[in-house]
Amino acid sequence: MFPLFELDIQKITPSTQQQQLPSGRKPPTNAERKNPLLSDAAQSVLAMGYLPRIVKIAVDKVLETKGIHM
Repeated sequence: MFPLFELDIQKITPSTQQQQLPSGRKPPTNAERKNPLLSDAAQSVLAMGYLPRIVKIAVDKVLETKGIHM
């Protein structure tokens, strides 16, 4: 039986793989570092109808206690 494709492990480099934090989440982009309201979590809360200023207060509190993990 022939495989449909072959995966050459040597061709996979860190730049082609999705970088992840130890927690399994993706690291924040530069845009998210500058404006945390662009993060997936903040966008999800905004989609629920919360006002951006309320979400910003909550995001600021989280960043104050946990920081941005790079």
